[in-house]
Amino acid sequence: MEDKLTESILTAEQYMIQVKKYSLHEEIAKHFNMPLFELLEVMKELEGKIHKKLKEMHAKVLWVDYTEIISRMDKDSRNKKWFYVTIPSN
Repeated sequence: MEDKLTESILTAEQYMIQVKKYSLHEEIAKHFNMPLFELLEVMKELEGKIHKKLKEMHAKVLWVDYTEIISRMDKDSRNKKWFYVTIPSN
């Protein structure tokens, strides 16, 4: 539902107006047969877990700048930046 709304919305302010107008959180709470407060608490908890996991993953990402090495090997690459990036799978 939120994705459909965001397709036609240009600003965060417009988004918040539409969310309030259509009471998406209330509809979701009804769909899962739970009180709105409980849904918001669950969402807050999930956001915290996601934030923690992203922070952990970010700490494991490795960026190695290979620009100088590749520029020496390939003269056409001199106006480009080259990086080796490792991204953890979990």
